[in-house]
Amino acid sequence: MLPTGKDVQDAWHMLLYLLYVKKDKPKFGKYNFEQKVTYWFIFVAIGILGMSGLIIWFPEFFTRFLPGGIVPAAKLAHSTEAVTLGIFIIIWHIYHVHLERLNLSIFTGTLNEEDMTHYHQLEYQRLIGKSRQRSDTGGKQE
Repeated sequence: MLPTGKDVQDAWHMLLYLLYVKKDKPKFGKYNFEQKVTYWFIFVAIGILGMSGLIIWFPEFFTRFLPGGIVPAAKLAHSTEAVTLGIFIIIWHIYHVHLERLNLSIFTGTLNEEDMTHYHQLEYQRLIGKSRQRSDTGGKQE
């Protein structure tokens, strides 16, 4: 789930694809750059909400060692981040997971072969290669 240089290349490739400069979509592994952006955005947002929430909850404690302007700043950060996170989840997540395609892997733990080849082609090729290696060695992994 850590971002890599390939994620930057994939994002650029996807932008060119959406602008009709490239004819093919980038090929993704187990996690594509959109999934990583979603994961890290939510991870960072929850941290901001937690820290700002604590400052709002215990203003006397925090203003003992931080300037008093931290409380209104925390209120602004907390409310803005909550709205941003809500919009992000509703628009980005609902579209990419539920409207673009119906992905029930959260309940089943599996992804059908058609979705795997379409959305995670590099991971599918990696898994197929491993299963071929196992069958070639009589079930023993090298």
